[in-house]
Amino acid sequence: PFGQRTISFDDVYRNGNAPYKHIIIEHPPNSGDFYILKCNEHSVHFNQNPLASAAKHLYSSQHGHISKEYATALKVLSYLVINYDVQLAIKNNSVVKKAFAEGY
Repeated sequence: PFGQRTISFDDVYRNGNAPYKHIIIEHPPNSGDFYILKCNEHSVHFNQNPLASAAKHLYSSQHGHISKEYATALKVLSYLVINYDVQLAIKNNSVVKKAFAEGY
């Protein structure tokens, strides 16, 4: 797994009412490791394509144009989701996608 930070599924999902919506991604694919990405330093929460958005954010002047490699984004901005199963991740992502479709 990337980095040392973790976040519980309950803290990500908050019974479907999380104030900040995060897509849970599996990386690498079929690894069983699921992450959210966010930048607490700049209070940035990423959209429906969080890995690409996080990499782009790191390349901004706010972070001094750090590499926009996905591995760097995962190392710097990822949180390993714990206390979940794949069905819960799917449930979360459905709620998040619906929220984005409705203008979140």
